[in-house]
Amino acid sequence: MMRSASRRVRWALMAFAGLTLLACGASLDSPQAAEAEEFPPLIAGPLTPDTLYLPPDATATLAGATIDRGDPGWPFGAPWATNWNVRLVELEELHFAGRRDAFPSLDDPRFGETPVGDAWMSDGDPVIQLEIGGDSRAFPLGIMTRHEIVNTTIWGQAVAVTYCPLCNSAIAFERVLYGTVVEFGVSGLLRNSDLIMWDRSMESLWQQLTGEAIVGGMVGARLVTISAPIVSSGQFKRAFPSGLVLSRGTGYPLTYEFTNYAGYDSTAPTPNCCAGRLILEQRRPIAWWRSTSTASMSHISLGICGPIP
Repeated sequence: MMRSASRRVRWALMAFAGLTLLACGASLDSPQAAEAEEFPPLIAGPLTPDTLYLPPDATATLAGATIDRGDPGWPFGAPWATNWNVRLVELEELHFAGRRDAFPSLDDPRFGETPVGDAWMSDGDPVIQLEIGGDSRAFPLGIMTRHEIVNTTIWGQAVAVTYCPLCNSAIAFERVLYGTVVEFGVSGLLRNSDLIMWDRSMESLWQQLTGEAIVGGMVGARLVTISAPIVSSGQFKRAFPSGLVLSRGTGYPLTYEFTNYAGYDSTAPTPNCCAGRLILEQRRPIAWWRSTSTASMSHISLGICGPIP
């Protein structure tokens, strides 16, 4: 009984905190809002598609975003276990780009020392840099473009390193929900040309640029981000001489010297995002990768690559 009372008190405190934030107009990006969106303490047991982050009658998230409910049937012809009845976006905003996991996430990645990477990377090649507790890793964009998500553990912390080649956005997330380590995959869906991830426990859909669950039982939750800048291979090696590099030995018969997105940032009205093969030596210099932001990308065929509302 005491435990039950304690849980009710915690729920009441969370509700009060949420109402206070709404009254004060706190934004999603504020520390207060992030604190308010911590996972509710009442959820226990295995995580399934039936798991709900918010009460089943909730009409808005703690941050004030309206929750849309109603059975849309099986969108995209995909009989997934995703709870399509709970969502923050109109399903018409999602673009079907391919089957789920057509871009296979790396769930048991191998890493090598930087001299191994030197055999196939130049100092100008872009990598995602991630450092946790003195454990430094580099994730070459040549590999990330083909896989988009790496589920791994660094310094004992389960993380998902993600990359959307269409938006040139690299973001790392903690991947422990309610004390359970979850895996993320590539859903095959895009929203505003940005990668939509799915988790393999609850099968909710997550917007990569915001780390927010936008469809499914986890609507209202937002993943914790970890700093993961895009730098050159040379910069990484100078900063972390003993750092490790993601290996090309992924187990998949893929080539990592080419990209399917040549010309995607073109100023032409309707560039074909999957036309052309760009050899590494012809790729844009690292300075372009660092300076290009999602807000400055040009109009592209699947939408505007910019801030996600």
